[in-house]
Amino acid sequence: MADDGEAVGLIVGVGGLLEVEEEGRELASYYGAIDYDFLEKISEWAEEAHDKLTGVYDSVVDEAEKLKGKVDVEKLSNLIWSLRHGPDTTYSIARYCKIFGEKAGQISTRQCNSQHPNSIVRGEFEELMKKLREIDRLSKEVLGKRCTWLLGEVEPYTLNAAINDVTSCIHSVATFLAKAFKIPTKIKEVSKKCSVLGEATKEAVEFCKTWDKVTEEIKQIYSDVDYKALEGFVTDNKVQLRVGSTAGHMTHVDLGRGIVEYYDLDEEVNMKMKEFLEKAGLECTLMGEELSEGVRCEGKITDKVAKALALATTMDVRMVEEPEEWSEDVKKIAPECAYLDPKERETCLFEKIVKNSS
Repeated sequence: MADDGEAVGLIVGVGGLLEVEEEGRELASYYGAIDYDFLEKISEWAEEAHDKLTGVYDSVVDEAEKLKGKVDVEKLSNLIWSLRHGPDTTYSIARYCKIFGEKAGQISTRQCNSQHPNSIVRGEFEELMKKLREIDRLSKEVLGKRCTWLLGEVEPYTLNAAINDVTSCIHSVATFLAKAFKIPTKIKEVSKKCSVLGEATKEAVEFCKTWDKVTEEIKQIYSDVDYKALEGFVTDNKVQLRVGSTAGHMTHVDLGRGIVEYYDLDEEVNMKMKEFLEKAGLECTLMGEELSEGVRCEGKITDKVAKALALATTMDVRMVEEPEEWSEDVKKIAPECAYLDPKERETCLFEKIVKNSS
């Protein structure tokens, strides 16, 4: 396991990449028609993969000093940055194959390939293959071997092969980082947004599940992009939560040591989270001096802490908009809070959630 306080973002990032890999494997094994349902699935996968790779890139940059001696950080960063665009291009290929393939009667994933009769589709394949050759070059320098399996081995190069190769490279990056930081790679889903990496205590799992349950109960007050980004990973007696869509918007909870570290650059939100976490029974201090970086708390970790953390999502938006902007959504959760001043409204919501959520 990574040292305490080390690689918080990478733990979450590796777990996210492993989930993206699993989704990619399922897409690569599909050999049916490129219909709207398939396009939606590959679009969601591409967006998720791009976001998670971006998050891992940011974490690698943040952890550059700790990675020295283990890997060439600059080359690893370049590899991850280049890989970000692979999933996007595979979606673009699938979309063009549907558009132009319907007229030619070529709409299956196998028929979507580098020898497609349409020049736009062929051009997209050429662009992806060029990117993958560059990714393979970087992979050899960083990981010691290429990360694709089918590029240059199958002709014509199909959409299935492309998804498989992009997924294979995501796997290679994830497992390399997992080995470097001793992060478990076995994933077990325990609730909608919570997964266990390796082994975990019952207390840590229940903490994550409580947070997940409350986020479902109050998701009306989240932005769509923030809600989609929510996820939790449990390892040992620790929980890593991604509480918003912004890179680095995470929380590290160590139940064994009784430590909560909430990371955010918004000073107003940090002040509010400090208030809530203290009401949940912890002793807290603000992190950062010239620039607000988050909140660090110590004490007994209870379910009230998990409920407090559920309110962090989209708080920055709710606190700068007038009460009426969120009144209808807040009324569904706590009518008595709907028309209060934004800061007072957040406190009202916290008290309501802690009292009512079981």
